[in-house]
Amino acid sequence: MPRLSGLRPLVLAIALLPLPLGACSSHGGADGGAAVEAVTPLPAPAGHLGDLFFPAPGATWGKARGALGPAASFLPQSFGALAATLIGLPITLSAEIDEAVPLIGAGARQGPGPVQIAVGFHVKAGDRFIGMVTKGEGARFNATVDPATHVTLLTEKVAPESARFALGVLGNYLLVAARPADLYSLGPYVVRTLGPKPAPADDLTVDLPESALAGPLLEEVRTLRAQSEGAAATVVPLGAMLDTATTLLGDASHGRLTFNLDASGATLHGRLAVTPKPGGAGAKLVSDLLVGDLKPLLELPEATTLGLLWRESAAARAENAPKQADALSRLLGSDVTADEKTSIATALSAEAAARGDWQVVGIGLAGTGPTAVVRTPVGDADRMKKALHQLVDLVRIASLKKALGGLGVRLTVDDKAVVENLPGEVTRLRLSRGTDDPRDPKKDAKGHAADKKGAQPEADLAKSIDLLYLVDGSSLYAAAGFDPKDSLRDLVKAPAGPNLGGNAPMASAIAAIGGEAAFVLVADALRISALTSGKVPPAVTAPVVVAAGRSTAPAELWARIDLPTVVGQMLFQEYSRRKGAPAQ
Repeated sequence: MPRLSGLRPLVLAIALLPLPLGACSSHGGADGGAAVEAVTPLPAPAGHLGDLFFPAPGATWGKARGALGPAASFLPQSFGALAATLIGLPITLSAEIDEAVPLIGAGARQGPGPVQIAVGFHVKAGDRFIGMVTKGEGARFNATVDPATHVTLLTEKVAPESARFALGVLGNYLLVAARPADLYSLGPYVVRTLGPKPAPADDLTVDLPESALAGPLLEEVRTLRAQSEGAAATVVPLGAMLDTATTLLGDASHGRLTFNLDASGATLHGRLAVTPKPGGAGAKLVSDLLVGDLKPLLELPEATTLGLLWRESAAARAENAPKQADALSRLLGSDVTADEKTSIATALSAEAAARGDWQVVGIGLAGTGPTAVVRTPVGDADRMKKALHQLVDLVRIASLKKALGGLGVRLTVDDKAVVENLPGEVTRLRLSRGTDDPRDPKKDAKGHAADKKGAQPEADLAKSIDLLYLVDGSSLYAAAGFDPKDSLRDLVKAPAGPNLGGNAPMASAIAAIGGEAAFVLVADALRISALTSGKVPPAVTAPVVVAAGRSTAPAELWARIDLPTVVGQMLFQEYSRRKGAPAQ
Protein backbone atom coordinates (compact mmCIF):
# COMPACT_ATOMS: atom_id res chain seq x y z
CA MET A 1 0.00 0.00 0.00
CA PRO A 2 1.48 3.41 -0.88
CA ARG A 3 2.68 5.67 1.89
CA LEU A 4 0.89 8.89 2.80
CA SER A 5 3.28 10.73 0.52
CA GLY A 6 0.98 9.31 -2.14
CA LEU A 7 -1.77 11.45 -0.69
CA ARG A 8 -0.30 14.60 -2.19
CA PRO A 9 -3.58 15.49 -3.92
CA LEU A 10 -5.04 15.79 -0.42
CA VAL A 11 -2.32 18.27 0.45
CA LEU A 12 -3.16 20.07 -2.79
CA ALA A 13 -6.79 20.33 -1.81
CA ILE A 14 -6.09 21.41 1.74
CA ALA A 15 -3.74 24.06 0.36
CA LEU A 16 -6.90 25.84 -0.71
CA LEU A 17 -7.69 26.36 2.97
CA PRO A 18 -6.04 28.65 5.50
CA LEU A 19 -5.29 25.46 7.39
CA PRO A 20 -3.06 26.93 10.09
CA LEU A 21 -5.92 28.97 11.56
CA GLY A 22 -9.61 28.51 12.21
CA ALA A 23 -12.88 30.31 12.98
CA CYS A 24 -15.33 29.81 15.81
CA SER A 25 -18.69 29.92 14.07
CA SER A 26 -20.55 26.98 12.54
CA HIS A 27 -23.23 26.87 9.87
CA GLY A 28 -25.47 24.20 8.47
CA GLY A 29 -24.87 23.00 4.93
CA ALA A 30 -27.96 24.55 3.33
CA ASP A 31 -27.82 24.25 -0.44
CA GLY A 32 -29.63 27.52 -1.09
CA GLY A 33 -31.92 26.15 -3.79
CA ALA A 34 -29.31 24.07 -5.56
CA ALA A 35 -30.44 22.60 -8.83
CA VAL A 36 -30.11 18.96 -7.83
CA GLU A 37 -33.01 16.73 -8.69
CA ALA A 38 -32.92 14.94 -5.32
CA VAL A 39 -31.00 15.94 -2.20
CA THR A 40 -30.96 12.39 -0.86
CA PRO A 41 -27.71 11.38 0.83
CA LEU A 42 -25.39 9.02 -1.00
CA PRO A 43 -23.28 6.30 0.64
CA ALA A 44 -19.57 6.93 1.16
CA PRO A 45 -17.51 6.28 -1.97
CA ALA A 46 -15.40 3.15 -2.34
CA GLY A 47 -12.06 3.55 -0.61
CA HIS A 48 -13.37 6.41 1.50
CA LEU A 49 -10.53 8.18 3.33
CA GLY A 50 -12.34 10.99 5.11
CA ASP A 51 -14.51 14.10 5.05
CA LEU A 52 -13.53 17.72 5.52
CA PHE A 53 -15.64 20.50 7.05
CA PHE A 54 -14.63 24.16 7.13
CA PRO A 55 -17.69 25.82 8.68
CA ALA A 56 -17.12 29.56 8.19
CA PRO A 57 -14.54 30.30 5.51
CA GLY A 58 -14.98 34.07 5.54
CA ALA A 59 -14.70 34.52 9.29
CA THR A 60 -11.83 32.05 9.41
CA TRP A 61 -9.81 33.85 6.80
CA GLY A 62 -10.37 37.17 8.55
CA LYS A 63 -8.97 35.75 11.78
CA ALA A 64 -6.14 34.06 9.92
CA ARG A 65 -5.01 37.29 8.31
CA GLY A 66 -5.05 39.03 11.68
CA ALA A 67 -2.98 36.31 13.28
CA LEU A 68 -0.39 36.30 10.49
CA GLY A 69 0.49 39.91 11.24
CA PRO A 70 2.28 42.15 8.70
CA ALA A 71 2.89 39.22 6.36
CA ALA A 72 -0.86 39.07 5.70
CA SER A 73 -0.74 42.42 3.88
CA PHE A 74 0.40 40.52 0.79
CA LEU A 75 -2.56 38.13 0.91
CA PRO A 76 -6.13 38.62 -0.37
CA GLN A 77 -8.45 40.31 2.10
CA SER A 78 -11.49 38.10 1.50
CA PHE A 79 -11.77 34.33 1.41
CA GLY A 80 -13.51 34.56 -1.95
CA ALA A 81 -10.51 36.40 -3.40
CA LEU A 82 -8.16 33.87 -1.85
CA ALA A 83 -10.11 30.95 -3.31
CA ALA A 84 -10.33 32.54 -6.76
CA THR A 85 -6.59 33.21 -6.74
CA LEU A 86 -5.64 29.69 -5.67
CA ILE A 87 -8.07 27.99 -8.04
CA GLY A 88 -7.05 30.20 -10.95
CA LEU A 89 -10.37 31.99 -11.53
CA PRO A 90 -10.81 35.66 -12.46
CA ILE A 91 -10.81 37.78 -9.31
CA THR A 92 -14.16 39.24 -10.43
CA LEU A 93 -15.76 35.89 -9.49
CA SER A 94 -14.69 36.12 -5.85
CA ALA A 95 -18.00 37.72 -4.86
CA GLU A 96 -19.85 34.63 -6.12
CA ILE A 97 -18.22 32.40 -3.49
CA ASP A 98 -20.43 32.25 -0.42
CA GLU A 99 -18.11 32.78 2.53
CA ALA A 100 -20.81 32.09 5.16
CA VAL A 101 -21.55 28.49 4.08
CA PRO A 102 -19.15 25.65 4.95
CA LEU A 103 -16.49 24.52 2.54
CA ILE A 104 -16.67 20.71 2.37
CA GLY A 105 -14.64 17.92 0.84
CA ALA A 106 -13.95 14.20 0.70
CA GLY A 107 -11.11 11.87 -0.18
CA ALA A 108 -10.94 8.27 -1.40
CA ARG A 109 -8.52 5.75 -2.84
CA GLN A 110 -9.38 2.51 -4.55
CA GLY A 111 -6.67 -0.13 -4.44
CA PRO A 112 -3.21 0.98 -5.52
CA GLY A 113 -4.59 3.84 -7.61
CA PRO A 114 -4.08 7.55 -6.92
CA VAL A 115 -5.84 9.37 -4.12
CA GLN A 116 -9.03 11.12 -5.20
CA ILE A 117 -9.92 14.45 -3.60
CA ALA A 118 -12.83 16.81 -4.24
CA VAL A 119 -13.70 19.96 -2.32
CA GLY A 120 -16.83 22.02 -2.69
CA PHE A 121 -17.06 25.83 -2.43
CA HIS A 122 -20.63 27.06 -2.02
CA VAL A 123 -21.53 29.67 -4.62
CA LYS A 124 -24.51 31.99 -4.42
CA ALA A 125 -26.19 30.58 -7.54
CA GLY A 126 -24.79 27.64 -9.48
CA ASP A 127 -26.52 28.41 -12.80
CA ARG A 128 -25.45 32.05 -12.67
CA PHE A 129 -21.87 31.04 -11.92
CA ILE A 130 -21.81 28.72 -14.95
CA GLY A 131 -23.16 31.52 -17.13
CA MET A 132 -20.58 34.00 -15.90
CA VAL A 133 -17.63 31.75 -16.80
CA THR A 134 -18.98 30.32 -20.09
CA LYS A 135 -20.89 33.17 -21.74
CA GLY A 136 -19.85 36.54 -23.03
CA GLU A 137 -16.95 37.87 -25.02
CA GLY A 138 -14.30 37.17 -22.39
CA ALA A 139 -15.60 33.77 -21.26
CA ARG A 140 -12.74 31.37 -20.51
CA PHE A 141 -14.60 28.07 -20.05
CA ASN A 142 -16.72 25.58 -21.90
CA ALA A 143 -19.44 23.69 -20.02
CA THR A 144 -20.20 19.99 -20.46
CA VAL A 145 -22.76 18.12 -18.35
CA ASP A 146 -21.91 14.56 -17.31
CA PRO A 147 -25.17 12.63 -17.80
CA ALA A 148 -24.50 10.10 -15.04
CA THR A 149 -23.66 12.52 -12.22
CA HIS A 150 -25.12 15.82 -13.54
CA VAL A 151 -21.81 17.52 -12.75
CA THR A 152 -21.16 20.39 -15.16
CA LEU A 153 -17.49 20.16 -16.13
CA LEU A 154 -15.80 23.51 -16.82
CA THR A 155 -12.83 23.28 -19.18
CA GLU A 156 -10.55 26.06 -20.36
CA LYS A 157 -11.21 27.11 -23.95
CA VAL A 158 -7.52 27.82 -24.47
CA ALA A 159 -4.81 25.37 -23.34
CA PRO A 160 -7.04 23.20 -21.13
CA GLU A 161 -4.04 21.00 -20.35
CA SER A 162 -2.46 23.88 -18.38
CA ALA A 163 -5.37 24.18 -15.92
CA ARG A 164 -4.38 23.92 -12.25
CA PHE A 165 -7.43 21.88 -11.28
CA ALA A 166 -10.46 20.17 -12.71
CA LEU A 167 -13.53 22.38 -12.04
CA GLY A 168 -17.18 21.45 -12.00
CA VAL A 169 -20.52 22.70 -10.72
CA LEU A 170 -23.24 20.63 -9.08
CA GLY A 171 -26.19 22.43 -7.56
CA ASN A 172 -24.80 25.49 -5.84
CA TYR A 173 -21.33 24.07 -5.29
CA LEU A 174 -18.16 24.77 -7.25
CA LEU A 175 -16.25 21.48 -7.11
CA VAL A 176 -12.46 21.38 -7.34
CA ALA A 177 -10.36 18.25 -7.88
CA ALA A 178 -7.16 17.10 -9.54
CA ARG A 179 -8.95 15.25 -12.37
CA PRO A 180 -12.43 15.28 -13.93
CA ALA A 181 -12.89 11.64 -12.87
CA ASP A 182 -12.53 12.74 -9.25
CA LEU A 183 -15.28 15.29 -9.70
CA TYR A 184 -17.63 12.62 -11.03
CA SER A 185 -16.81 9.97 -8.40
CA LEU A 186 -16.77 12.23 -5.33
CA GLY A 187 -18.70 15.37 -6.28
CA PRO A 188 -22.23 13.95 -5.82
CA TYR A 189 -21.31 12.56 -2.39
CA VAL A 190 -19.80 15.91 -1.35
CA VAL A 191 -22.87 17.89 -2.44
CA ARG A 192 -25.69 15.51 -1.56
CA THR A 193 -24.33 13.91 1.62
CA LEU A 194 -21.95 16.43 3.17
CA GLY A 195 -23.73 19.56 1.94
CA PRO A 196 -26.92 19.14 4.01
CA LYS A 197 -25.04 17.65 6.97
CA PRO A 198 -24.59 19.98 9.99
CA ALA A 199 -20.96 21.00 10.19
CA PRO A 200 -19.03 20.14 13.38
CA ALA A 201 -18.52 22.92 15.90
CA ASP A 202 -14.73 23.00 15.48
CA ASP A 203 -13.14 25.55 13.20
CA LEU A 204 -11.84 22.88 10.83
CA THR A 205 -12.58 19.15 11.01
CA VAL A 206 -11.41 16.08 9.12
CA ASP A 207 -13.44 12.97 9.97
CA LEU A 208 -11.56 9.70 9.43
CA PRO A 209 -13.50 6.44 8.96
CA GLU A 210 -12.34 3.02 10.05
CA SER A 211 -11.16 2.20 6.53
CA ALA A 212 -8.73 5.12 6.53
CA LEU A 213 -7.36 4.40 9.99
CA ALA A 214 -6.77 0.70 9.30
CA GLY A 215 -5.50 1.43 5.78
CA PRO A 216 -3.13 4.23 4.71
CA LEU A 217 -2.64 5.76 8.17
CA LEU A 218 -1.74 2.39 9.66
CA GLU A 219 0.65 1.75 6.79
CA GLU A 220 2.36 5.09 7.41
CA VAL A 221 2.82 4.32 11.11
CA ARG A 222 4.30 0.93 10.24
CA THR A 223 6.76 2.62 7.91
CA LEU A 224 7.76 5.10 10.61
CA ARG A 225 8.15 2.19 13.04
CA ALA A 226 10.63 0.54 10.70
CA GLN A 227 12.64 3.76 10.62
CA SER A 228 12.58 4.40 14.39
CA GLU A 229 15.63 2.39 15.38
CA GLY A 230 18.19 5.20 15.49
CA ALA A 231 20.04 6.62 18.48
CA ALA A 232 16.95 8.37 19.85
CA ALA A 233 15.17 5.03 20.15
CA THR A 234 17.63 3.98 22.86
CA VAL A 235 16.62 6.98 25.02
CA VAL A 236 12.97 7.75 24.22
CA PRO A 237 10.72 4.72 23.59
CA LEU A 238 9.78 5.84 20.08
CA GLY A 239 9.21 2.31 18.90
CA ALA A 240 6.86 1.60 21.80
CA MET A 241 4.84 4.72 21.02
CA LEU A 242 4.50 3.69 17.38
CA ASP A 243 3.60 0.14 18.41
CA THR A 244 0.79 1.64 20.49
CA ALA A 245 -0.43 3.61 17.49
CA THR A 246 -0.26 0.49 15.30
CA THR A 247 -2.42 -1.52 17.69
CA LEU A 248 -4.96 1.26 18.06
CA LEU A 249 -5.30 2.13 14.37
CA GLY A 250 -5.83 -1.52 13.52
CA ASP A 251 -8.72 -1.73 16.00
CA ALA A 252 -10.32 1.72 15.79
CA SER A 253 -13.81 2.73 14.72
CA HIS A 254 -13.38 6.44 14.05
CA GLY A 255 -10.91 9.31 14.08
CA ARG A 256 -11.30 13.07 14.07
CA LEU A 257 -8.69 15.75 13.36
CA THR A 258 -9.65 19.28 14.42
CA PHE A 259 -8.12 22.75 14.39
CA ASN A 260 -9.28 25.68 16.48
CA LEU A 261 -7.95 29.19 16.97
CA ASP A 262 -8.53 30.48 20.48
CA ALA A 263 -10.62 33.58 21.10
CA SER A 264 -7.61 35.87 21.42
CA GLY A 265 -6.09 34.59 18.18
CA ALA A 266 -2.86 33.84 20.06
CA THR A 267 -2.71 30.05 19.66
CA LEU A 268 -3.79 27.43 17.18
CA HIS A 269 -4.93 24.15 18.76
CA GLY A 270 -4.76 20.98 16.69
CA ARG A 271 -6.11 17.69 18.02
CA LEU A 272 -6.37 14.13 16.70
CA ALA A 273 -8.65 11.73 18.58
CA VAL A 274 -8.99 8.03 17.74
CA THR A 275 -11.88 6.00 19.17
CA PRO A 276 -11.25 2.26 19.63
CA LYS A 277 -13.82 -0.44 18.99
CA PRO A 278 -15.49 -1.56 22.23
CA GLY A 279 -13.98 -4.57 23.96
CA GLY A 280 -11.04 -5.03 21.59
CA ALA A 281 -7.28 -4.69 21.74
CA GLY A 282 -7.51 -0.97 21.05
CA ALA A 283 -9.90 -0.39 23.94
CA LYS A 284 -7.63 -2.31 26.31
CA LEU A 285 -4.63 -0.35 25.11
CA VAL A 286 -6.38 2.95 25.81
CA SER A 287 -7.57 1.87 29.26
CA ASP A 288 -4.11 0.54 30.21
CA LEU A 289 -2.21 3.61 29.00
CA LEU A 290 -0.39 5.21 31.94
CA VAL A 291 -1.26 8.89 32.27
CA GLY A 292 -0.85 11.46 35.01
CA ASP A 293 -0.28 15.07 35.99
CA LEU A 294 2.45 17.32 34.66
CA LYS A 295 4.12 18.23 37.94
CA PRO A 296 7.47 16.57 36.98
CA LEU A 297 7.65 18.75 33.87
CA LEU A 298 6.98 21.91 35.87
CA GLU A 299 9.80 20.93 38.24
CA LEU A 300 12.50 21.18 35.57
CA PRO A 301 15.01 24.05 36.00
CA GLU A 302 13.70 27.50 35.10
CA ALA A 303 16.29 27.88 32.32
CA THR A 304 14.71 24.98 30.39
CA THR A 305 13.87 25.92 26.80
CA LEU A 306 12.64 22.47 25.79
CA GLY A 307 11.04 19.97 28.15
CA LEU A 308 9.92 16.40 27.57
CA LEU A 309 7.86 14.10 29.80
CA TRP A 310 6.72 10.55 29.15
CA ARG A 311 5.15 7.88 31.32
CA GLU A 312 5.59 4.10 31.17
CA SER A 313 4.12 1.46 33.44
CA ALA A 314 6.35 -1.24 34.91
CA ALA A 315 4.93 -3.73 32.42
CA ALA A 316 5.57 -1.39 29.51
CA ARG A 317 9.14 -0.74 30.65
CA ALA A 318 9.79 -4.47 30.92
CA GLU A 319 8.45 -4.95 27.42
CA ASN A 320 10.24 -1.98 25.87
CA ALA A 321 13.71 -2.47 27.40
CA PRO A 322 14.60 -5.40 25.09
CA LYS A 323 13.39 -3.36 22.12
CA GLN A 324 15.64 -0.47 23.14
CA ALA A 325 18.51 -2.92 23.60
CA ASP A 326 17.89 -4.29 20.13
CA ALA A 327 17.89 -0.75 18.72
CA LEU A 328 21.22 -0.03 20.42
CA SER A 329 22.72 -3.29 19.17
CA ARG A 330 21.74 -2.47 15.59
CA LEU A 331 23.17 1.02 16.04
CA LEU A 332 26.54 -0.49 16.97
CA GLY A 333 26.63 -2.50 13.77
CA SER A 334 27.26 -6.06 12.71
CA ASP A 335 30.23 -6.57 15.06
CA VAL A 336 28.01 -6.94 18.14
CA THR A 337 28.35 -10.47 19.53
CA ALA A 338 25.58 -12.52 21.13
CA ASP A 339 27.20 -12.06 24.58
CA GLU A 340 27.36 -8.29 24.06
CA LYS A 341 23.71 -8.18 23.05
CA THR A 342 22.87 -10.09 26.23
CA SER A 343 24.87 -7.61 28.33
CA ILE A 344 23.12 -4.66 26.72
CA ALA A 345 19.68 -6.18 27.22
CA THR A 346 20.43 -7.13 30.83
CA ALA A 347 21.70 -3.65 31.71
CA LEU A 348 18.79 -1.82 30.09
CA SER A 349 16.26 -4.17 31.66
CA ALA A 350 17.81 -3.65 35.09
CA GLU A 351 17.65 0.14 34.70
CA ALA A 352 14.06 -0.01 33.45
CA ALA A 353 13.04 -2.10 36.47
CA ALA A 354 14.78 0.24 38.91
CA ARG A 355 13.25 3.52 37.73
CA GLY A 356 9.77 4.83 38.24
CA ASP A 357 6.80 5.46 35.96
CA TRP A 358 7.92 8.77 34.46
CA GLN A 359 10.96 10.52 33.05
CA VAL A 360 11.55 14.18 32.28
CA VAL A 361 14.20 15.64 30.00
CA GLY A 362 15.08 19.32 29.85
CA ILE A 363 17.23 21.14 27.31
CA GLY A 364 18.89 24.47 28.13
CA LEU A 365 20.81 26.64 25.68
CA ALA A 366 22.40 29.26 27.94
CA GLY A 367 25.70 29.28 29.83
CA THR A 368 28.45 27.00 28.53
CA GLY A 369 26.36 25.69 25.64
CA PRO A 370 23.52 23.22 25.11
CA THR A 371 22.82 21.15 28.21
CA ALA A 372 20.42 18.26 28.75
CA VAL A 373 19.09 17.15 32.14
CA VAL A 374 17.14 14.02 33.07
CA ARG A 375 15.17 13.13 36.19
CA THR A 376 13.23 9.99 37.07
CA PRO A 377 11.86 8.61 40.34
CA VAL A 378 13.62 5.70 42.02
CA GLY A 379 11.95 3.20 44.33
CA ASP A 380 15.13 1.52 45.54
CA ALA A 381 18.28 3.69 45.41
CA ASP A 382 20.70 0.77 45.82
CA ARG A 383 18.98 -1.17 43.06
CA MET A 384 19.23 1.82 40.73
CA LYS A 385 22.92 2.38 41.54
CA LYS A 386 23.63 -1.26 40.71
CA ALA A 387 21.70 -1.01 37.44
CA LEU A 388 23.58 2.15 36.47
CA HIS A 389 26.90 0.43 37.15
CA GLN A 390 25.80 -2.30 34.75
CA LEU A 391 25.12 0.36 32.12
CA VAL A 392 28.47 2.04 32.73
CA ASP A 393 30.24 -1.30 32.39
CA LEU A 394 28.99 -1.47 28.81
CA VAL A 395 31.88 0.86 27.89
CA ARG A 396 34.04 -2.28 27.95
CA ILE A 397 32.12 -3.83 25.07
CA ALA A 398 34.43 -4.21 22.10
CA SER A 399 31.83 -3.23 19.53
CA LEU A 400 31.11 0.00 21.43
CA LYS A 401 34.82 0.80 21.63
CA LYS A 402 35.11 0.17 17.90
CA ALA A 403 32.09 2.34 17.10
CA LEU A 404 33.45 5.21 19.18
CA GLY A 405 36.90 4.74 17.73
CA GLY A 406 35.48 5.04 14.26
CA LEU A 407 34.11 8.44 15.29
CA GLY A 408 37.48 9.48 16.70
CA VAL A 409 36.26 9.68 20.30
CA ARG A 410 36.75 7.76 23.52
CA LEU A 411 34.60 7.27 26.61
CA THR A 412 36.10 7.55 30.09
CA VAL A 413 34.45 6.98 33.46
CA ASP A 414 35.11 8.60 36.84
CA ASP A 415 33.15 6.96 39.64
CA LYS A 416 34.03 9.69 42.14
CA ALA A 417 33.57 12.96 40.28
CA VAL A 418 33.33 16.08 42.43
CA VAL A 419 30.48 18.55 41.99
CA GLU A 420 30.74 21.30 44.60
CA ASN A 421 27.74 22.02 46.85
CA LEU A 422 26.07 18.80 45.81
CA PRO A 423 25.86 15.89 48.26
CA GLY A 424 26.11 12.29 47.20
CA GLU A 425 28.31 10.27 44.86
CA VAL A 426 28.46 11.66 41.33
CA THR A 427 29.62 9.57 38.39
CA ARG A 428 31.01 11.22 35.29
CA LEU A 429 31.14 9.75 31.79
CA ARG A 430 33.22 11.80 29.35
CA LEU A 431 33.21 11.60 25.57
CA SER A 432 36.36 13.18 24.17
CA ARG A 433 38.95 12.97 21.44
CA GLY A 434 41.51 10.22 22.03
CA THR A 435 42.11 6.48 22.13
CA ASP A 436 43.09 5.70 25.74
CA ASP A 437 41.68 3.08 28.11
CA PRO A 438 37.99 3.94 28.42
CA ARG A 439 38.00 3.39 32.18
CA ASP A 440 41.06 5.56 32.93
CA PRO A 441 39.89 8.89 34.36
CA LYS A 442 43.42 10.02 35.10
CA LYS A 443 44.38 10.89 31.54
CA ASP A 444 43.11 13.73 29.46
CA ALA A 445 41.75 13.54 25.92
CA LYS A 446 45.27 13.69 24.48
CA GLY A 447 46.53 10.82 26.62
CA HIS A 448 48.50 13.19 28.92
CA ALA A 449 48.41 12.88 32.70
CA ALA A 450 45.68 14.97 34.24
CA ASP A 451 46.05 16.98 37.44
CA LYS A 452 45.73 15.39 40.87
CA LYS A 453 41.95 15.69 40.86
CA GLY A 454 41.66 13.97 37.51
CA ALA A 455 40.53 17.20 35.84
CA GLN A 456 41.03 17.68 32.16
CA PRO A 457 43.00 20.74 30.96
CA GLU A 458 40.68 23.69 30.39
CA ALA A 459 41.69 23.98 26.73
CA ASP A 460 40.29 20.52 26.06
CA LEU A 461 36.91 20.98 27.79
CA ALA A 462 35.29 22.38 24.65
CA LYS A 463 36.20 19.14 22.90
CA SER A 464 34.53 16.96 25.52
CA ILE A 465 30.97 16.19 26.52
CA ASP A 466 30.33 15.12 30.10
CA LEU A 467 27.45 13.11 31.53
CA LEU A 468 27.06 13.49 35.28
CA TYR A 469 24.58 11.43 37.26
CA LEU A 470 23.57 11.13 40.88
CA VAL A 471 21.10 8.90 42.73
CA ASP A 472 19.89 10.92 45.68
CA GLY A 473 17.04 9.71 47.86
CA SER A 474 14.04 8.93 45.66
CA SER A 475 15.33 10.32 42.33
CA LEU A 476 17.94 9.82 39.66
CA TYR A 477 19.39 13.09 38.38
CA ALA A 478 21.61 13.40 35.31
CA ALA A 479 23.03 16.27 33.25
CA ALA A 480 25.02 16.28 30.02
CA GLY A 481 26.91 19.04 28.23
CA PHE A 482 30.31 20.66 27.85
CA ASP A 483 30.38 21.57 31.56
CA PRO A 484 27.09 20.43 33.11
CA LYS A 485 27.89 20.87 36.81
CA ASP A 486 25.69 23.94 37.24
CA SER A 487 22.89 22.21 35.35
CA LEU A 488 23.04 19.18 37.64
CA ARG A 489 22.92 21.43 40.71
CA ASP A 490 19.96 23.34 39.26
CA LEU A 491 18.14 20.09 38.49
CA VAL A 492 18.52 18.78 42.05
CA LYS A 493 17.27 22.07 43.50
CA ALA A 494 14.49 22.64 40.93
CA PRO A 495 11.65 20.68 42.62
CA ALA A 496 11.79 23.20 45.48
CA GLY A 497 12.30 26.08 43.02
CA PRO A 498 13.18 28.06 41.02
CA ASN A 499 11.73 25.92 38.24
CA LEU A 500 9.72 25.91 35.03
CA GLY A 501 6.53 26.34 37.04
CA GLY A 502 7.65 29.90 37.73
CA ASN A 503 7.68 30.73 34.02
CA ALA A 504 4.07 31.85 33.60
CA PRO A 505 3.75 31.36 29.80
CA MET A 506 5.40 27.91 29.90
CA ALA A 507 3.45 26.84 32.98
CA SER A 508 0.15 28.00 31.48
CA ALA A 509 0.79 26.15 28.22
CA ILE A 510 1.67 22.97 30.10
CA ALA A 511 -1.32 23.22 32.45
CA ALA A 512 -3.70 23.43 29.47
CA ILE A 513 -2.87 19.80 28.63
CA GLY A 514 -4.64 18.51 31.73
CA GLY A 515 -3.97 15.45 33.85
CA GLU A 516 -4.40 12.60 31.35
CA ALA A 517 -1.16 12.92 29.38
CA ALA A 518 1.28 10.11 28.66
CA PHE A 519 3.70 12.22 26.59
CA VAL A 520 4.32 15.98 26.56
CA LEU A 521 6.88 18.12 24.78
CA VAL A 522 7.04 21.87 25.41
CA ALA A 523 9.45 24.20 23.62
CA ASP A 524 10.05 27.95 23.78
CA ALA A 525 10.32 28.10 20.00
CA LEU A 526 11.22 31.78 19.61
CA ARG A 527 14.02 31.58 22.17
CA ILE A 528 15.40 28.38 20.64
CA SER A 529 15.36 29.96 17.18
CA ALA A 530 17.17 33.06 18.43
CA LEU A 531 19.83 31.24 20.46
CA THR A 532 20.60 28.71 17.73
CA SER A 533 21.01 31.48 15.15
CA GLY A 534 23.15 33.76 17.33
CA LYS A 535 20.45 36.39 17.87
CA VAL A 536 19.30 38.12 21.04
CA PRO A 537 16.49 36.08 22.66
CA PRO A 538 13.10 37.79 22.47
CA ALA A 539 11.33 39.11 25.56
CA VAL A 540 8.19 37.16 24.70
CA THR A 541 7.86 33.45 25.52
CA ALA A 542 5.91 31.45 22.94
CA PRO A 543 5.60 27.80 24.03
CA VAL A 544 4.83 25.14 21.44
CA VAL A 545 3.27 22.08 23.06
CA VAL A 546 2.94 18.58 21.61
CA ALA A 547 1.19 15.99 23.76
CA ALA A 548 -0.56 12.61 23.70
CA GLY A 549 -2.73 10.79 26.20
CA ARG A 550 -6.15 9.28 26.71
CA SER A 551 -9.58 10.29 27.87
CA THR A 552 -12.23 8.12 29.48
CA ALA A 553 -15.43 9.93 28.48
CA PRO A 554 -15.41 9.18 25.64
CA ALA A 555 -12.73 6.48 25.66
CA GLU A 556 -10.18 7.60 23.08
CA LEU A 557 -6.51 8.13 22.47
CA TRP A 558 -5.62 11.71 21.62
CA ALA A 559 -2.69 13.73 20.37
CA ARG A 560 -2.55 17.50 20.20
CA ILE A 561 -0.39 20.43 19.25
CA ASP A 562 -0.69 24.00 20.52
CA LEU A 563 1.08 26.43 18.19
CA PRO A 564 1.36 30.16 19.07
CA THR A 565 0.51 32.32 16.10
CA VAL A 566 3.71 34.34 16.59
CA VAL A 567 5.59 31.10 15.90
CA GLY A 568 3.36 30.58 12.87
CA GLN A 569 4.34 34.05 11.69
CA MET A 570 8.02 33.20 12.11
CA LEU A 571 7.59 29.96 10.15
CA PHE A 572 5.59 31.75 7.43
CA GLN A 573 8.24 34.46 7.11
CA GLU A 574 11.02 31.87 6.96
CA TYR A 575 9.11 29.91 4.32
CA SER A 576 8.54 33.09 2.29
CA ARG A 577 12.22 34.01 2.59
CA ARG A 578 13.38 30.60 1.46
CA LYS A 579 10.88 30.47 -1.37
CA GLY A 580 12.01 33.86 -2.62
CA ALA A 581 15.72 33.11 -2.26
CA PRO A 582 17.66 32.36 -5.45
CA ALA A 583 18.56 28.73 -6.05
CA GLN A 584 22.02 27.80 -4.80
